[in-house]
Amino acid sequence: MEQSLKQYVIRHGLIVGFVQTILYYLIYFLDQASLVDWIVGMLFLLLIIAYPIVVSVRYRKANEGFLPFKDAFYMVFGITFIRSLVVLAFTLLLFFVIDTELGAHMKEMVLQKTSAMMEKFNTPQEAREDALRKIQEEDQFGLNKQLISMVWTTIMSVVFALLVALTIRKDKPIFDTIDENQVK
Repeated sequence: MEQSLKQYVIRHGLIVGFVQTILYYLIYFLDQASLVDWIVGMLFLLLIIAYPIVVSVRYRKANEGFLPFKDAFYMVFGITFIRSLVVLAFTLLLFFVIDTELGAHMKEMVLQKTSAMMEKFNTPQEAREDALRKIQEEDQFGLNKQLISMVWTTIMSVVFALLVALTIRKDKPIFDTIDENQVK
């Protein structure tokens, strides 16, 4: 694997990881309730999906329009994995050093949003209480959940990288086309 490809992957993995972290911290400082908002989650998901695709296509264009499957997979997986490591590190820093009460606060916000949504959909009281009890019992923001989440993120990154690599790959032709003037 070329050193330039490796550097490209590391650089862009760090860029998207730090961009996501900065946005997350801005939301944390400006409006913590937005941390559990599904729209914010969808915007982060869009960033996570679009960025590796865009930079991989740019890399292919910069390389005469060719990007072998192996390199495309390495690039997309590498970028998403490095992004995940950066985000995990700063998430752990936020939850376990900067604001140790944030997990409990976010759990309370999740409970409130879930309850309001279930009421909006006329969910029976018993089902609502059962769902809220399960959320209350689970340590969604604890260290174990964060590490398990990293494992699942890695698995999903492999699948995502395979799909993207299959889509954007383009191998160099084995044989150059022969110009008719060269044959004569």
